[in-house]
Amino acid sequence: AGALTQRHLACLVDGASRDVAQPRMEAMEDLLAFLDATTGAGIASAAAVAGGPGCEGRWGEALAEAARALGLVRLLVRLPHQLARGRVYVPKALLARHGAWRHDLLAGRVTAPIRSALAEMRTEVRRRAECAAEAAGPPPKEMRPILAPLALVPAWLDALSQPGTDPLREVVEINPLRRVWTIWRAMRGAPLLPRRTSARS
Repeated sequence: AGALTQRHLACLVDGASRDVAQPRMEAMEDLLAFLDATTGAGIASAAAVAGGPGCEGRWGEALAEAARALGLVRLLVRLPHQLARGRVYVPKALLARHGAWRHDLLAGRVTAPIRSALAEMRTEVRRRAECAAEAAGPPPKEMRPILAPLALVPAWLDALSQPGTDPLREVVEINPLRRVWTIWRAMRGAPLLPRRTSARS
């Protein structure tokens, strides 16, 4: 096992501070930087404690992309809670590109442009998850607990994409048995993502 360094602790504190402050998200780059500082800091710290192969090279890429995929999908799942608190993590530029309005998000109005913007965010989640799985390959045993949640991304995306779902008011769930089974398989060394997911756009 490894140990947390002073840098890891400083990153965790910085990430928590950013989460409280909730910086304005102008572009996707701002959102990704926020996820790097929050979810990414937590995953990097977990990897340090696990004593895995380190955060350099392909492992650094795998952990960074996993943090972004997991952070993005959690934001989408928790979107109703965030909007109820007046927090908007959907980047302003992404909304503008689809002709969507921030005030419609906060009012809980699901317009066609908002659905289109959220669909683009789901595509970004899928792309980041695929990059993470490709960079990680078959992860060593000590890294499996850290990367195993990535295996749940397809299930979350399926739930978020269901017809009739209200993404601004309804908090989606996935079957608890499917969750346990998926994590168990990933912990046993099964591929983090099924091949059919990697083939989808």
